[in-house]
Amino acid sequence: MRFISLDFETANRERGSVCQVGLAIFEKGSLVESKSWLIKPYNNYFDDINKHIHGITEQHVVNSPSWNDIWPEVNNYINNSLIIAHNASFDISVLRHVLDIHSIRYPTLDYICSYLLAKNIWNDLLSYKLSYLAKIFKIDLNHHDALSDAIAAGKILLRGMEALNVSNYKELQEKLCLRPGSVYERSYITPQIKKIIDDIEEPQLEVNDGNNPFKNKTIVFTGALGYLTRKRAKKLVERCGGITKTSVSKKVDILIVGEADIEKYGEGYKTNKLKKAEKLLRKGHKIELIGENDFLSFCHWAEDKVSL
Repeated sequence: MRFISLDFETANRERGSVCQVGLAIFEKGSLVESKSWLIKPYNNYFDDINKHIHGITEQHVVNSPSWNDIWPEVNNYINNSLIIAHNASFDISVLRHVLDIHSIRYPTLDYICSYLLAKNIWNDLLSYKLSYLAKIFKIDLNHHDALSDAIAAGKILLRGMEALNVSNYKELQEKLCLRPGSVYERSYITPQIKKIIDDIEEPQLEVNDGNNPFKNKTIVFTGALGYLTRKRAKKLVERCGGITKTSVSKKVDILIVGEADIEKYGEGYKTNKLKKAEKLLRKGHKIELIGENDFLSFCHWAEDKVSL
């Protein structure tokens, strides 16, 4: 299977203001070639926020080629190819806008989105940002460098294919009921995935910090959670090395309480699980009560602590 991973950085809020493009060519499961170009945008104007995001300024591109200069080489790679991009709607929109600005005919290509793939393959992750997925899968990433982002998106596709146990594009399409997006002269179609995979093992959050409160602990939830579904909350605990159970017993270490129930708990209301936990506490068993907000705070902390 051959595909090309693509990423753009833009100089300002205009989609056609390309200042960097990165291409990563994958064949038979391996990165075989990569290319990137710094580009002088057609208006050569950089917004401060864009400069803050990717670090590219007017000075970096003062002697760089224009889009017209590099397009023939880029086109040789992507025309009639399968393209992968993370948040592909953005990158494909950038491609169309910069071609429109320079009155260049569109190439013909199919494309798929690694964000959309990840969301349907691993459907209970805390985030699907490229930086988060790179941490989870231990992919080196210099985020917002177009080449590094392109390589990471391609590797995420490969991880997804491995998780699905598929080896080629046709099998990937069948497994996910995937209809790729397409670009053709002055028009395009967005990609669609019609099947969410429920039986894929979630990647483990390797939180290398002694402050991980869930590792090797048995956890039970009680009350309605306001932000996460119960299923997703359990998955997050398990991915941090914890074990989830449905009832309170002597073996339970932590009881996580929905925030609305925590408030009512302070006013005297108790769920049956809370009542049982209190009885065990009176008998000397150690069970820690954690509110939903504290649980969510840990989840966001864990996102930053995932080992590279």
